[in-house]
Order: sequence, then C-alpha cells, then structure tokens
Amino acid sequence: MAGAHLVAISDLHLGQEFNLGAFKDFLQDLRKRVRPELLILAGDILELAWFSWKELEKQKLFCDALDELRGVAAAIETWLIPGNHDPRKKLLPDRLTPIHIAPYDPQMGEAIVLDDIIFTHGAQFDVTTRFWDRLLKLPIKALLPCLYLRLYGTPYEVKSAYKEKDYRELVGWIMGRAMMCAIRQGKDVCFGHTHAPMTLDLGGRVIVNSGDWRDSLSYIEVLDGRMALRFWR
Repeated sequence: MAGAHLVAISDLHLGQEFNLGAFKDFLQDLRKRVRPELLILAGDILELAWFSWKELEKQKLFCDALDELRGVAAAIETWLIPGNHDPRKKLLPDRLTPIHIAPYDPQMGEAIVLDDIIFTHGAQFDVTTRFWDRLLKLPIKALLPCLYLRLYGTPYEVKSAYKEKDYRELVGWIMGRAMMCAIRQGKDVCFGHTHAPMTLDLGGRVIVNSGDWRDSLSYIEVLDGRMALRFWR
C-alpha cells in the first residue's frame, strides 16, 4: 500500500479502566472525517497477560470497547500487531474478527513493514521486559499476577506506580534501542509500549511513539509516507 493514508494506535489495555466515551468519539471521527485506508493496532490492545478471555468477556466495558473496534474494522481494514500484554499465543482470531492478526515477520518479529516505516509494538526494544518475561515463565505468572507485576516492571507498570525517575530512564533506554533499529534497518519506526508519546527526528530517519489510550489519548497519522503524532481531545 504505497503512500497509503493510515492511522496507528496502541496500548488500550482493554480489561483495565478505560475512557470508552473518548474512544467511541475517536473511532467515529476515523470513520466519518479521517477515513484512513488502514488502521494499525500496535499492540497491548487487550489485557490478556494476566486474564483469560472468559474473565474479560464478563466485563461490559471490555465488550463494548471491543465491539467498537470490530465495527471500525468492518469499514476500515484493521491489523493487530501482538504486544507483550496480548501475546500471539493467547489471541483467538474468532474473537477478533474482522480484525486481522499480523503475520510474524522472521526478520523483524512482531511487526508490519510498509514502505519505509516499521510498525511494531516495541517490547523488543525493552531489555528489562524481555529478561523478566523469559526468566519468569513459571506458575507465578498465572497464579500470583500481582507479585509478577512487581517483578516485571514494564513501562506500563512503572508509570502506573508513579516512579517518575525509573520511568524516564526506562523510556530513554527504549528510545535508544528504537533509534538503533531505525539506523540499522534504514527505515522510520512507529511503536508503542512506553506510554510516552513523542517524536524524534534523527536527521534522515524518524522515530514516533504512539503513546497510549490510558491517559495520553494519542495516535499516529501517516500521510504521503510522513508520520504525525496527534492527540485526541
């Protein structure tokens, strides 16, 4: 889809507290005014790391938000890139239809590459997340999620705990690794994960973080191959 008009969002964490009213208004604006050709959900759209589909589907807020996304996906081609909170092995395509799950890229991992832009969730840039996730593949993850979250320390948990210094340092390290990816691959990078919306121009390559829909209410719009960070108000 060369030169496609598209929108990317990430980090809704459906299954936690969520501003459904703002999200509905945003999706309605996508359909009626923005009308992109493609919508990319760049990971952590669901909150499946610690919950089952059975438990999530008991929550009216979760069901309403997912129904809104399905409604948009029926009108706008929509692809989900699995994140660390909605890992591929827990995604059930029949529960998400007509949302498509992006195929795994052998070179880039969980990513979609369009023209000169790599769209990914960004957990691969987070060394701390990768380390703890590999080390703690134990019953603690399912049986004691609160304890696991204390050890895990993703940007989502660190920001929620109001550990400002730790959060800034973690975001800085992740942005640095995203920069290296952009330089190494010779492409721009769009990712989420950090819940810290920002744009960094490397003088030839651009890195944009899509932020989140927990408090930033931010998204990325791509027109003519150029990414713009926008905020819904």
